[in-house]
Amino acid sequence: MMETLRQIWAWWRDRLLECLPGQGERARHRLTDGFVITALDAGVPETKARMIRLEARQAAVEAGAAVPAAALAAAQALDARFLVDGERILALCADPLPAAALAADAALAALLAQRAGFERGGWRFLFRCASAYGARTLYDYVAVR
Repeated sequence: MMETLRQIWAWWRDRLLECLPGQGERARHRLTDGFVITALDAGVPETKARMIRLEARQAAVEAGAAVPAAALAAAQALDARFLVDGERILALCADPLPAAALAADAALAALLAQRAGFERGGWRFLFRCASAYGARTLYDYVAVR
């Protein structure tokens, strides 16, 4: 297969250099284009697969670049802190609605003890850190909607 491609390459090179004397750069580009087209037509699976992967990667990059801008424009983020003192939980947020709903949530203490992200009331809470103050623990989260 490679020998056939080399023969085709030589044939293209000879034809173009005969037709285009003194136009080295332009002839080189035409030679390269001809070689790629011939390789694809000859059925070189590796070349086809590589070109398909490159096209797919380019499409994914273009599609991925458009999504975050729209998502970020509609996103809301705020700090959320939870002070746990035994069985009592004090929820502190810039928006009072999530704070009130979370303070009444019976499963919140178990979620906070896991020190992981969770979802409540349309908000996604992302764990940042926790600090112990004696018997009290302050959990710091970022809430995103």
